[in-house]
This record gives sequence, C-alpha cells and structure tokens, in this order.
Amino acid sequence: AEDAEVVGVWKLTSRVVQAADIKDLQAMGDAARESMPDGVGLLGAGFEEGKGTLVVVVGDSLRAKGVSAGDLVKAIGAATGIRGGGKPHLAQAGVAADALETTMTAAAEVVRGVLAGGGVSERDPREAGTAGGHAAWVATRLPPAPEALARCVADTLAAHAEWEALPLAEALVEAAGALCGDVLHGDPSSREGALKLLAADACVTYAFEAAADAPETLVARAKAAERQLARYGE
Repeated sequence: AEDAEVVGVWKLTSRVVQAADIKDLQAMGDAARESMPDGVGLLGAGFEEGKGTLVVVVGDSLRAKGVSAGDLVKAIGAATGIRGGGKPHLAQAGVAADALETTMTAAAEVVRGVLAGGGVSERDPREAGTAGGHAAWVATRLPPAPEALARCVADTLAAHAEWEALPLAEALVEAAGALCGDVLHGDPSSREGALKLLAADACVTYAFEAAADAPETLVARAKAAERQLARYGE
C-alpha cells in the first residue's frame, strides 16, 4: 500500500474507510493484504446503530514469521477492551462507531510494538539453526505471557544452545521436558517448582502452535512428545 508506514523492515497501514457492510470491509481487508505481503493492515468502518468493526489483516510474508491476525486482535483487545477473533490472515472485532478513531490509534500502537520489538525477524525462527530464533519466536506470542513465566521459558532455551539446531516444535518439547525434570528432582511444592510447571505447560502449548502449519503431523508429534517427556521422569 502506498500510504503504508514502515516499521523496521515491515509495513503498517491504518485507516477508517467507508464500507457498505462487514463483507465489504473484509473484501477491502483482503485487497490490502494482497497488496502488502510484508505488512499489517488495520481497516475500520462505522455502520448503522452506532456500531463499527475493526478488521486486521496480515500479509503472507509476515504471517510466515509467526504473526497472526487473530493474535493481534487479542492483543489489541487486551489494550482497548474490544473483543473479536479470526484466522491468521484476517481477524475482526466489534467497536462502537464513536470510539473507532481512538481504537484505531491504540491498535496501531500495539502492532508497531509487535513489528518493532516483538522479535519478528527476516528469517522464519521456526527453522532449525536460526540463531536465537526459538526464543525470538516465543517472544512474539500474543497475548504475551506473564513476565516471570516468559523469562523462565527464555532462560531454559538459552541454557541449551544445542536446541537451536532442532526444529522449533522439537526444541520446545525438549524445554518442557527439562523443566519437568527440574521439578521432579527438586521441590514441586516450591514457588520455583510451580513456575517451572507452568513454563513446561506453556512450552508444550507453544510446540503445538509451532507445528500447526502441518496439522497432519500433530498426532505423531504428540506421541513423540510423550516419549521425550517420559525420559525426564526416569
């Protein structure tokens, strides 16, 4: 899009438009996404009875880096109070028409934060061998994890540089297993033990999210994860 703002190496466009209905607004969003594969589009429109809708679209190149329109809508909702959802390429949320401008401004700030400081890199961090990529991918998850939990996951990944050679999903399962092993060989009732259990659970959730682009492999991955995690209980 010609009016797009450049954020790092990515693009962001945000504008209020005139749309006949929600389907018309979604079609505009799709057109924006197709014209801007390396960016995020925010389109808002007001309708009858004081209602409005915000549509968020994410281009193909940026989506390949782990950025999802559905996740962005959740993050925007956490900042503004609006509620919505959708798919990785297009998501939407309802908003009062008289609050549309304010919401669009806040939404743009959330997206800028993700693009500029959320760990989105020029290479897909799900690829094995991406230096620091596994932790960077985790840092982009939305809504963000509580600080202590996020730090626990990041510290566990950082302590095992050899995992960077693994695909992201496998590295996260290894991290979950290591955390469970620490709990089993420590004090499960301690505050640190509880945090590590929560971090292990988060790693497993992230692992399946990372593998979601190949859903046909999820059953096999689940069985492999069970075997890997069982090793740490021995």
